[in-house]
Amino acid sequence: MQKQLKLNLLRIQALFRKHVAKLKFSASDLFVKMALLFVILVLGYNIYISYNKGVKNLARIAGEEEKLKSLITENQRLDELEKYYASAEFGLAYARDSWSLGEAGSTLFFVNREPQQQVENLKDELNPIPVNDHQLWWKKLILGI
Repeated sequence: MQKQLKLNLLRIQALFRKHVAKLKFSASDLFVKMALLFVILVLGYNIYISYNKGVKNLARIAGEEEKLKSLITENQRLDELEKYYASAEFGLAYARDSWSLGEAGSTLFFVNREPQQQVENLKDELNPIPVNDHQLWWKKLILGI
């Protein structure tokens, strides 16, 4: 059985050698085959690059969808706030706080403050800045004067 197998392999090998010996390669055939191989390699590389760009785009799309979901929830929250600010309940609360209005039977207090209230002196600060003098505050903040 092994002899038969060896003989068959030897016959196949001999036939293969005969057919390969009959093949004749010319320079133009070799050039065409090399050009086709180059084209195949370039196309394979382009496919690889396109695949990687597609994966990056999918990740970017997923990130943008997450941003969209967060914006939708933020929009819903703002819509609810808009409804609240348009309600009569907020109007009454705002009137009470801003305009010192109250309900019947409530007690309102008036706090009388001095017009030029001074800020506490710091250790290094010789001249205190009045609360109402915004120009001096900005100079102090920006220029350090």
